[in-house]
Amino acid sequence: MNLIANLPNCDDVKLRLIEENANRLSQTGTAVQKTQAAEALAVIATERERRQANNPKYQFHTTSPAFEAVWSLLTQRLKQNTSIQNWSAYKDFTGGEFKVEDVSTTALRVSGSGMKMPRNISNGDFCKVYQVWEDYRTGNLSRGELTKLSQNTTYIFSIFHHIGPI
Repeated sequence: MNLIANLPNCDDVKLRLIEENANRLSQTGTAVQKTQAAEALAVIATERERRQANNPKYQFHTTSPAFEAVWSLLTQRLKQNTSIQNWSAYKDFTGGEFKVEDVSTTALRVSGSGMKMPRNISNGDFCKVYQVWEDYRTGNLSRGELTKLSQNTTYIFSIFHHIGPI
């Protein structure tokens, strides 16, 4: 985990490998390794957000009062081990489901069938998708267009639908 100090110098592939290792340790490691892994995952989420903030295609206002209220609602309603059915605006419930493993002030961790490892989803990802949620929900924007914003749209859409009107 001493690689954490070098995260700004890592390319995306190395960053993903470090994240996968931290996810593995968070599940199977000793108590100390699990604590270190949780710290590493938080740092990785912050680094990803920093990279996105410096990338013009990800210029969003992540501190809007509307999104802060939504994030607060999410973190209040989603508790550890909450099961959520996969949902899509076009197919309604799609048959799959996933579980919320952890909720923090900066990210959610989910796991489910078909996933090799739990996935961390930053509040920055939620914010980007939230800004177009209404257009997606009402059918004015396709999911395919939104995957450019986040690779976590399946989980984010399902969570937004699960918590109700936002």
